[in-house]
Amino acid sequence: MKRDINTMSIKLLTDDFIDGTLANLKIIGMLQKNDKIKVYKGQICVDRGEETLQPLWRWLNRDSRDVSVVHLRNTVNNAMKIAHSIQTDGATRHVVNMQEWTLRRLIDEMQAAEIGLQNLRATYMCDGNTVAALDVLTERLKANCDEIKEKMVAQQQFNINEDGPSDNTLSSD
Repeated sequence: MKRDINTMSIKLLTDDFIDGTLANLKIIGMLQKNDKIKVYKGQICVDRGEETLQPLWRWLNRDSRDVSVVHLRNTVNNAMKIAHSIQTDGATRHVVNMQEWTLRRLIDEMQAAEIGLQNLRATYMCDGNTVAALDVLTERLKANCDEIKEKMVAQQQFNINEDGPSDNTLSSD
């Protein structure tokens, strides 16, 4: 069983997987009120409704609000899996800097995505199911972002005690 977890961790930490998740979080963070999202080739895209044939395009591509919410949920889940994988797997000092960079990027993009999800919530305020799903995702992002920060602070304190003072500090604010 341990072998399966390690295999999953290796898969999660591929550059393409991390970059794709960060890109989707960044796109979610770009959402403004009245924006919608669409999924194109597995990538979340901002849909500002400027296309006159938008309903036809969505129908042809089997894209819907429900499909979009699934992709949002998958992106949030992937971000959390990446953070968990980085923070629970042991690493050599060589990869620690890249892991710290990835965690800091995840925090930044997750915080921006919280705002984007709130804007998307305003877009769909008449759809209770979508609003509820977006609320849950927003709450999960915030809670996990806070957890990542707490673990990073605890890890830095551990490193300071083990190695002496460090130049890198992270506040939990």
